[in-house]
Amino acid sequence: MRRVGSIVSEAEHEFLEKRRISILVYSNDHDPPHVDVRKGKGKMKIYLSIGQGMPRMGPRNRFLSDVDARRAFELCCESHGEMSALWEAVHGKTKDK
Repeated sequence: MRRVGSIVSEAEHEFLEKRRISILVYSNDHDPPHVDVRKGKGKMKIYLSIGQGMPRMGPRNRFLSDVDARRAFELCCESHGEMSALWEAVHGKTKDK
């Protein structure tokens, strides 16, 4: 598992820390490329578009607030290239589907 805190800005990292939100790439995960968002019992997937296109929101459980889900998605959009590179560093090159 790798946290993405090191690829977002200092202000974004402080926001994630303050809100206790984690954005993760698991080393034993599967396609399609995605990050997992966690906050307490709250969970959401954000699918990455490797190569081109923008991320898209995946499933989310009821424990993650709209505000936290939206902000995590915005951070993924802003850092899409870095998050895609992190996925590929962990999992190897993946064809976008």
